[in-house]
Amino acid sequence: MAKSGWIALLSVFLSMAAVLSIWVYIPPLAILRGYPEWAVRSAVPFGIGMEACGGLAIVIFSRWIGWRGGLTFSLIALILFGLALSVEQSPMVYLAVTGGVGFAWMFTMSLQLPLAEFADPSRRSMAFVSPAQFLGAGVGPAIASAGVHANDVQGAFYIAALMLAASLGCMAIAVLGRAALATPERKVETPSLPTE
Repeated sequence: MAKSGWIALLSVFLSMAAVLSIWVYIPPLAILRGYPEWAVRSAVPFGIGMEACGGLAIVIFSRWIGWRGGLTFSLIALILFGLALSVEQSPMVYLAVTGGVGFAWMFTMSLQLPLAEFADPSRRSMAFVSPAQFLGAGVGPAIASAGVHANDVQGAFYIAALMLAASLGCMAIAVLGRAALATPERKVETPSLPTE
């Protein structure tokens, strides 16, 4: 497996670690801020509903969305959502941001396989995308817990934003590294999302 393939998998790991770090601390954040009970109860179901919308959106618009632009956009959106949750806001804004996290979460996951396909000439890294996602999802909240203190979970969102920024950086390195492997005889092909 090429080094760029490993770096792509690191990007996958970091992004899923960050997303689950955000997700796990969304309910306690609402409780600690004293949001109304309806906001606390609605956050997770609304976020899950928006996950379905994100998955549906990528299915519908896959033929028009390039994986590089889509993945970059979704990672930047997740960074902004994480930072937005780290500051005080109204219950309605809190719910809207929670929904945005769910939407971008599914959007991001759907575009990580094309990243692995592009980054690794042997395409072996594609077999490790799902394990990297699950490993990140399991380890992420433990990493973010370093920023959690009594009656304060805001630090977890800062750590998640840093992991997302690192994921974006790894994605850029993987893409540039794969491009460097190209030769005049072998042109690098950019994978496209399925159209059917």
